[in-house]
Amino acid sequence: MKKIFKISGNIVDVVKKNIYKGTLTIENGKITDIIKDNTVKSNNYILPGLIDSHVHIESSMLVPSEFAKIAVCHGTVATVSDPHEIANVCGIEGINYMIEDGEKVPFKFFFGAPSCVPATDFETSGAIIDSKDISNLMKRDDIYFLSEMMNFPGVINNKVEVLNKIKAAKAANKVIDGHAPSVTGKDLINYASKGISTDHECINIHEAIEKINAGMIIQIREGSAAKNFESLYTLIDSHPDKVMLCTDDTHPNDLIKDHIKKLVKMSIDKGLDIFNILRATTYNVVKHYNIPVGLLQKNDFADFIIVNNLKDFNVLETYIDGVLVAKNGKAKFKTTKNTIINNFNRTRISEKDIVAHSNNPTTKVIEVIDGELVTRMSERTLPAKKGVLFPDIENDILKIVVVNRYVDEKPIIGFVKNFGLKKGAIASSIAHDSHNIVAIGTSDKELVKAVNTIIKNKGGICAVNLGEITDLKLEIGGLMSRNDAYTVSAHYEKVHNKAVEYGSKLKSPFMTMAFMTLLVIPSIKIGDKGIMDVNQFKYIIMTLDDVKKSIRSINDFPKKGIIFKDLSTAFKDKDVLSFMADEIYNYYKDKKITKVIGIESRGFILGSALAYKLKAGFIPLRKPGKLPAEVHSYTYDLEYGQDTLEIHKDAIEPNDVVLIHDDVLATGGTALAALELVKQFNTKDVYVNFICEISFLKGMERFKDKNRIYSLLKF
Repeated sequence: MKKIFKISGNIVDVVKKNIYKGTLTIENGKITDIIKDNTVKSNNYILPGLIDSHVHIESSMLVPSEFAKIAVCHGTVATVSDPHEIANVCGIEGINYMIEDGEKVPFKFFFGAPSCVPATDFETSGAIIDSKDISNLMKRDDIYFLSEMMNFPGVINNKVEVLNKIKAAKAANKVIDGHAPSVTGKDLINYASKGISTDHECINIHEAIEKINAGMIIQIREGSAAKNFESLYTLIDSHPDKVMLCTDDTHPNDLIKDHIKKLVKMSIDKGLDIFNILRATTYNVVKHYNIPVGLLQKNDFADFIIVNNLKDFNVLETYIDGVLVAKNGKAKFKTTKNTIINNFNRTRISEKDIVAHSNNPTTKVIEVIDGELVTRMSERTLPAKKGVLFPDIENDILKIVVVNRYVDEKPIIGFVKNFGLKKGAIASSIAHDSHNIVAIGTSDKELVKAVNTIIKNKGGICAVNLGEITDLKLEIGGLMSRNDAYTVSAHYEKVHNKAVEYGSKLKSPFMTMAFMTLLVIPSIKIGDKGIMDVNQFKYIIMTLDDVKKSIRSINDFPKKGIIFKDLSTAFKDKDVLSFMADEIYNYYKDKKITKVIGIESRGFILGSALAYKLKAGFIPLRKPGKLPAEVHSYTYDLEYGQDTLEIHKDAIEPNDVVLIHDDVLATGGTALAALELVKQFNTKDVYVNFICEISFLKGMERFKDKNRIYSLLKF
C-alpha cells in the first residue's frame, strides 16, 4: 500500500543554496515532488537530516540501536561509523554485531572495515583483521569504506600488509579514511598520495590547510575528549567543499544533550554561512562517501528534519525514509535488548604486580592536555624509597597502569601528570584501541581495587576510594551496555562525578584516560607491552619490568630442561643497556666504589660502563692463562668438574671499595669464587652485583652477607 503525505515550510536547498517556501510530497520513503508555494503559512524550516561524518558508536557506551534512539532526537539521520573498537575486542564477529543491531531500528548506519586491528603491533588486542579479511569485507554491500588508516608510519614506509589493505579498498572503489596526527611535509604528501582522503586529527589551522593542499578533506571534530572546533571552524567558510563535521567519540551524557547539531549551532553562533555549515554535515558527506542519504531533492530518500528556525535550530521532527522517527525530543520507535558478546579472560591482580621498581627517581612522565588526544613527554623526579617509585600527588603526578584483559600478563606501569586526582583511583576497559584495562590512581591499593572491579564486572568503568566503589558495567565487549541511553548516562554521570570529587579537573577524565593507551597519537602513550614514544614508534624503558621484557628466554639451553635468560637482546638495545647501567649506578653511587671487578666474560660488558660512571677503576677477573702478569688463582667446584678464576696480584689495594659484577646469579659458585679471590687482598669493603638472578636455583642463599648482594632483576 502506498504511503503518501505532504509537508510544507521553508525548504532549505543545500544543493542549490537557496531557501524558499514550498511543499514536499513523500511517497513510499522518497520525495516524489517539491512545489514552491509562497502561500505556505508554516514558518518552520525543512532541511536535510544531519550526518556525523566520523564516529565510533562504541564510545557512547550504547549499542547502535540505543545510540540511534537518541541521535534522531537531535536531527541526526545517519552516521559514518568505524566499528574498530568492538573489532579490536571481538574481530569480525564484533563488526557483524554492530551492523545487525543497527538494522533493527530506522536509522542509517554506514559502517566501514577497520583498517588497523590491532592499531599497532606494539599492543595486545582481542583479534587481528589482516589484509585478506579487509579484502573480503570490502566486497560486502554493508561495508561502505576503509576506516581510518591509523598506521601512518606503515603507510609512509610502504609496509606491504598496510598497502594491501589500501589496495583492497581501491579495488572495491571505496573511500579510504585517514588518521594522521601531526603528519606534515613529505610524509604527509606520501600518506595522502596513497589515496587516503580524510583526516579528523588536525589540532590547528596550519596543519589543516596543509592537509587540504595535499588533497585531503578535513573533518572538524568536537567530541567528549578531543575538541578542535575553535581551532578549525574558519575552514567552513574558507574551504567549504573541503570540510565535514564529526564527533569521533561521544560519551552518553553528552549524546543525550546534543549530537552533531551541536557543531551546527556552534557554527551558526560564529556567524558562518548557513549553507556552508549545513553542507559540511549533509551534502559533503553524502558525496564523499557515496551513501544513500537524501539531500531534499526530487527522487531522493526522504531523510529530513524540521527545525523552528536557523538560529536556535531546535529540532521538532526527524524523518528517515519518509518515516517520522522523532518528534519534540522523543524517538518514535522502540528497541529490544540484544545478546551479549565479550572477550575478557583476565584474573585478579595484586599490589605486588604494580610496584614501580627503579633506582633512578627521575623518570619520563605522560603529560595530559585537557581537550586533546595528544600528550607531552617530560622528565620528573618522583618520591622514591628502597628502589621503588611513588606518585607525587602534591605535584599532580599519578601512577597509571595498563593490564592485559585477554591473557594474564604482568601490568605495565607509568606515571601521568595533570589528571588531578587527590585520592582514590579510576579504571576502565575502554582503552583505545585494544581495550585492555587502564587505571590511574593515587595509591597501589586503590589502583588494584579499581582494576579488580573491572575484572569482576568483565568490563566497564569505575571510581574507587577507601571502601567506596562506583561503577558502570559494560557487558558488550567491555565497551557498551545493553541499557538505554538515560540509564547508562545516569550511571556514567555518577562515576564521572566521583572522579571530579576525587580531584580531577578534566572535562572528561574517563575519555581522556581511554586515549592514554592509543599508541598512534603523539607524543607518549602507554600500552600493555610498554610505554611508547609515538614519534619514534619505540618503547621507552621506564621501570625494571620493562627491562625484563627485553630479555629473551631460550628453552633447553645449555641443556634440556634449562630456560636460559639471554641478555644479548637487552645488550643490543641502546636504551635498555643505558637504563640498566643507570639503575646499577644509582644503586651504588653513594657507596664510594673505587674498583669494579668484571667476571669473564659477560661481566665485562656493564662492568666497564659501571666503572666509568662510578669514576672507579676496572679489573677483569679471567679464566686461566689470560692475564700476563702474576696472578692470584682460585679453583672452585662445578656440577661437572672444576673451574678457575684469576686476578692480577696488583689489581686491588686493601683500602679499595670493591664492586664485583657479573651478568647472572644462578647457583652462585662463580661469584663466591670471586669473593674468595678478593679476600686475598685483605679488602673488607666488597659488594656483589648481578644483572639478573634465577631465584629458583637459590644462589642467593649461599651468600652470608646478603645486604651486600644486589640483583637488578629477579626471575
